[in-house]
Order: sequence, then structure tokens, then C-alpha cells
Amino acid sequence: MPICTSGTCVQCTKDDDCITSKGMLVGTGKCSTTGVCDGCSTDADCTKHAKPYCSGKRCSVECKSDADCGGLFKTPYCDTASGSCIGCTSIGECNDAFDIQTFGPYHCI
Repeated sequence: MPICTSGTCVQCTKDDDCITSKGMLVGTGKCSTTGVCDGCSTDADCTKHAKPYCSGKRCSVECKSDADCGGLFKTPYCDTASGSCIGCTSIGECNDAFDIQTFGPYHCI
């Protein structure tokens, strides 16, 4: 819902404006200096977001190491180049014979 401030409509004036009445985040959940729910300046600004690391002033990185993906069954490894949790980085990371015979890039099917 737009907010009118100084004759201009903006999405937010504070971080709380980026959370809906049902507790869902709007954008990244962080109000930018331009009044849009898309900002972050540190990882701490991304604590309420599915991608908890700040990159390029956006909460856009899911992982920085395999430890960040540890609890995920199908995607336990971190592709540090993209910041995404993935299924595997090599055939040696596939779990069983079935996985190995159908190995594909970034996933063991």
C-alpha cells in the first residue's frame, strides 16, 4: 500500500512498512533510502529473508559455504559463484548408485 510523504508516493518509510499484516515480507523486508522495499547494507539486514546474505544492496545470496546449506536434503552444497544451494558440484557428491548413473550438472537425480 503506497505511503504519501512530502507529496510523493513511496512503498515505505521504515522497515516495518515492508511487512504485510500477515507477516509476509514485501521485497527484501528492508526499506531503502528511496522508499522501496528492496534494500540492505549488511547481512544483518537480511535476517528475515530466505536469502540471508546481502550482495549488491539486495538480499540475494542464499549461501557462502556448504555449512549454510547443511539442513537441505536435495541441495546440501553451496555454489559460491552464484550464492545458491545446489545438489552437487561433482559426481563424487552423489549419494548412491542411482544418483550416480543419472548425474547432471548441479544435481543428482
